[in-house]
Amino acid sequence: MKTARFKRAALAAVLLLLTAALCACSGARKITKAEVAEVLPTLVEKSKELNEIYFGDGFPPEGSASLPENGYYYVDSEYYGFYSIEQIKEATEEVFTPEYSHILYASAFDGLANEDAVTPPRYAEGELGLMQSVRSTVYDLAERSFDFETLKLKKANRTRATVSVETTDGDGNHATIELIIVRTTDETGAVSYRLDSPTY
Repeated sequence: MKTARFKRAALAAVLLLLTAALCACSGARKITKAEVAEVLPTLVEKSKELNEIYFGDGFPPEGSASLPENGYYYVDSEYYGFYSIEQIKEATEEVFTPEYSHILYASAFDGLANEDAVTPPRYAEGELGLMQSVRSTVYDLAERSFDFETLKLKKANRTRATVSVETTDGDGNHATIELIIVRTTDETGAVSYRLDSPTY
């Protein structure tokens, strides 16, 4: 009788330890404001350059480039330090989640089509390197500064957090921006953070 009771207690203890270990390994702890505050400024700063590439003016023309007949010009790759579409994608995936990155890729590298028209991709590669379309829609992106001292954690679980930050544009207009940050842990236990929302 005592042996059976002991076995049940031992089994319960082992199950409890296994559950705790699994929770620890899976990063069950909720994302905290402190860890977001540590990584968010760098992610936002890197995103500003990418916003210009995807939505703003993009690259300036290469100094000696003339406008090709197909509506693309060769870019000054040194301006951002990207010499290929692959390099832009690599930089994008260091800042944004794969899901959000693929939204950016659709118009930038694949082109868009609907019932009325086909929009060519913003970027292509030619014999002399990276090219940008002159037909792309260019958005006037505000020069926005983020006051990370105002960071607020709106909601969070173990993989995603929504935060708000007060911002000011170049004209002195204030706006509260909500951002989504995602935490992932790879098979080696390394933790990384990515944005899953725009920052412009």
